[in-house]
Amino acid sequence: MKTGTTARPAPCCLNAPATALILALLLVTRPGNAACATLTEMGGSLRTAALGTHNYDHPLIFGYGNDADGLSLTRLRLRAAGGLSPDLAWEAHLVQDLAFSSSVARVSQPGYVAPEARPYRLGRARTAWAEDDDLEAALGIDRLQVHLTWGACDLTLGRQAINFSQAWFFNPLDIFLPFDPAAIERDYKPGVDALRADITLGDFSALSLVAAPGRELYFCPRLTGTQVRARDWVEERWWGAALIGRLRTTVSGWDLAFMGGKVAGGTLAGLGLAGEGLGLGMHAEASAIRAIHERRLVFTHPACPQAPWCADLVEDHLSVVLGLTRRFEGGVYLNLEYFHNGAGAEGKNLSTALARQLAGQALALSRRLVGLQITWEVHPLVNANLVLIRSLSDGSTLVNPGGTISLADEVELTCGALLARGKRPGPFQPVTFRQARYPGQMRLPLLESEFGAAPDTFYLELTCYF
Repeated sequence: MKTGTTARPAPCCLNAPATALILALLLVTRPGNAACATLTEMGGSLRTAALGTHNYDHPLIFGYGNDADGLSLTRLRLRAAGGLSPDLAWEAHLVQDLAFSSSVARVSQPGYVAPEARPYRLGRARTAWAEDDDLEAALGIDRLQVHLTWGACDLTLGRQAINFSQAWFFNPLDIFLPFDPAAIERDYKPGVDALRADITLGDFSALSLVAAPGRELYFCPRLTGTQVRARDWVEERWWGAALIGRLRTTVSGWDLAFMGGKVAGGTLAGLGLAGEGLGLGMHAEASAIRAIHERRLVFTHPACPQAPWCADLVEDHLSVVLGLTRRFEGGVYLNLEYFHNGAGAEGKNLSTALARQLAGQALALSRRLVGLQITWEVHPLVNANLVLIRSLSDGSTLVNPGGTISLADEVELTCGALLARGKRPGPFQPVTFRQARYPGQMRLPLLESEFGAAPDTFYLELTCYF
């Protein structure tokens, strides 16, 4: 949302690559075509959430005397799928959002607002057709793909969901739009624009190849914060592009995965492991990034503007997650994960890590974190859960108690709270984004803890599937 604007209709247009993909799909599905499309599946969901925040005293973030804010989000998702021929299928997801907010700062709520950067999307297949100080109505395409089965090979082209991670909170192997560690909605994953090939090598082995185009990210300053936006096609596509391979196999009941290739801002080598032992479910993931040092951030501390410091948007680092799961009698499920975040920061000033997280280059701000999830099936129609994420680096904590009630076969009611504790942020500091085609300056809060900047949030959500 933009600050200081008046409501106005926006042209509902897509960028050239997205439009070309849609026209190509329409071309092969037009009446009379030999490969005329058939519609075999339709459905969707309607999700509406109401949130209230209890703000702490920070005029630069929340404004003067602003103790509380209200937010609401209504999302209609329509899904259709069908076939073009016996071996060729298509799928499309259309999403309409309507959001209201009384927050002047537009502070992102953990678990509800994903990073605004979409590094692996060809373009802006989403447009805000109504926008004001406190509302935004936007229409977008989350998935639009065609799928070809060719012998032992499955080819998928277009906007599709890709997830190579088996972890819950922290996903170092999920390089395509990973979930926020505190994400509440995990039953749906937005897509990225890519060409994917899955080749079956045996009963328990497969090779996946993914190519995704790059985009130039740039920081867009706002009155009381910053956005990260993505340009469309630019000259430096290779820096933000992905070209990776993943080999998956099973050995003695353990799932093994090996990944490697080019990702946004560098090259990646990864390893995944999942299985059971000692009566526990176990999983582990590790990713090593070797950075392409072409994007620099120049920070200026408000207390010492004459002494700036520099940092790379992407740096060489190793990230590791170790997890244990256990299902007990009585419907209790426990999931515990430890995360070493090589892209995070160990000290008190987390500004560099915040810039990386905004650009989709870091999963968290601090260096060491632990996540705990406890789920209890109180009744076949009622689930209670407790999520706790703690930064071992700075001592901040995010606690998410909640529950879900099944009101009908396709209707769920979810309620809960996101309670953040940690050292509150200091004043804003200017940051310059250099050595890019679209340089600029942004203002970031001087963070000193992972969760200290977030207000307490209380939510109620109703979801209907059809």
